[in-house]
Amino acid sequence: MEASGHTSSFTDPLVECKVCHKRFRADKKDEQAAHSKEHKESTSWTEPKQFNLLTEVFLGVTEPKQKAYLRGEITQGVFVISRMWSIPPRKNSVRDCANRESVQE
Repeated sequence: MEASGHTSSFTDPLVECKVCHKRFRADKKDEQAAHSKEHKESTSWTEPKQFNLLTEVFLGVTEPKQKAYLRGEITQGVFVISRMWSIPPRKNSVRDCANRESVQE
């Protein structure tokens, strides 16, 4: 991915409001100015930091695993599915009934 330039093109410099801790892109000065007006007191900002929009994942079934970078919206499904399978099934759920039928046969 680094050879193709994806990791460098999917980063944004962000600054954080020290009052409310909201983050804004450093190159969007008009958004920062509008946000500063929301606070009655003076607003101070952190130094810009690079924020990577890609999620680093390790793929593969053997060691060492290959490092890859995926967009956040793609990785959401992984977390939802793993959460779904980590919750014990309710009694008489579809998954529970399917397991019981295969055992009874």
